[in-house]
Amino acid sequence: MNFKKSIVFLFILLFIYSAQSLAARQAKITFSVKALFKDRAMIEINGKQHFLSVGEQSPEGVKLLSSDANEANIFCHGKEYTLYINQTAYSGVAVENEELEFKIPRTMVSGSTVAFKKMNLNGMTKYMLKTEYDNPTIMGYGQDSVWIGVEKKLLHFDTEKEAWGEFDLNDELAYKFTGISVSEKAVFLKASKYIKNKIKGGLFLLDKRTSKLHLRLDAQPSSFQAIGEELWFLDGEKGLGYINEKNNHKKTSYKEALLNKEKNTDEDKDKTGSKKKTRKKNNERAYILSANGDDIWYSHHSKFKKDDTSRRLSEACVSRYNKKYKTFARFTRKEMGLNAEINCSHLAVSDDQVWVSHGRNDDGLSVFNISSKQWKHVPMSSNGMLVGGNKILWDKNQLFIMNGKQLIGLDTRNLYAKVVFGDAIIKNYWQSIFYVKDGYAWYVTKESYNEKPVKSKLVLYKTPI
Repeated sequence: MNFKKSIVFLFILLFIYSAQSLAARQAKITFSVKALFKDRAMIEINGKQHFLSVGEQSPEGVKLLSSDANEANIFCHGKEYTLYINQTAYSGVAVENEELEFKIPRTMVSGSTVAFKKMNLNGMTKYMLKTEYDNPTIMGYGQDSVWIGVEKKLLHFDTEKEAWGEFDLNDELAYKFTGISVSEKAVFLKASKYIKNKIKGGLFLLDKRTSKLHLRLDAQPSSFQAIGEELWFLDGEKGLGYINEKNNHKKTSYKEALLNKEKNTDEDKDKTGSKKKTRKKNNERAYILSANGDDIWYSHHSKFKKDDTSRRLSEACVSRYNKKYKTFARFTRKEMGLNAEINCSHLAVSDDQVWVSHGRNDDGLSVFNISSKQWKHVPMSSNGMLVGGNKILWDKNQLFIMNGKQLIGLDTRNLYAKVVFGDAIIKNYWQSIFYVKDGYAWYVTKESYNEKPVKSKLVLYKTPI
């Protein structure tokens, strides 16, 4: 009898232990780094803060392996993870397969927070910064954040948390920002300033988590874009090039980063047929690039004499470089159904179409169908609206065109157009910078407020489209 009771008691203990063990394994732990020091870190675990030293473990099972001013190495559920300041992680057991899972949300960026005031105005959301800043010079979008460059400063707005921050910059970047592109891990900046009537600056690659400068490329490209772990840039005269942010080649030169451009020379020959000299054509400039998978597209501006109409039809308006096969393709105005006087301006690339703007309201648009490999000129929308313009952006089957004081939305499936915003918008909006992403239009501008003394504040607008 006692033996049977002992067996039953043992089974009960094993059941309780197994249940507790399973519950412990399935319990998810949330932890984030709130402060970093040499060999110490403040870690918030399931809402409670713990100040851990290296080698110390919290009651929840989170252990600090190492720490410095930049990052902390943490051990949890049998795995090691690296976290940066304000970065949150989730660790636990998936119920279906009982395998450990770990999730780190998108990378937080380095820098300090900035105070602002939020207001709603006629369907728009308005974010006004309380600190005074210079006029905005650039605007970009990357990893759920709006990035804004002002004189010698870089701001970012977290669209999920609705929080402003100022990105840390060192003295080496004390320039005027004229371009930006953001990848998952890096911020690419084009910056310049005049020194003795000469432009000095370049392309800068900064780690988004620590703001450390990893690379300076002595280049002033007309356009550049982060694509995966590569930064592709376009020099108006020298061609296309790229650098790989993963390798962080600090000694990469501008010349080494350039690709072999498609042959763009005329060869003059003497009477014997041998080469006499090679003369570079200087009547066209590459302007802006956009990417679609392995294809890098870029447009051209060309300058010709008034009586040079026959030659203009054969000059490139759009070019494409394929990364996989390392080949160039060139599309002329004639192939695109354009007359000789039309240039190509901005590009917007979707999964199956390449849209090209031509700068003027009455020049319309051009679209390239990637499947059929055919160009089509679109002089106006299906409902009779002029759709020409300069800057264009594509988002969710709509093409957005900046047309004077109007922002036009064109449905790319049926070519029906509508005015998203028109003359009712304050003129300052159209003198500022805009971006379209995930069903919202973002504008940044400066507005004056009746304070004493009168001050002009930086304002970001968000509106559904």
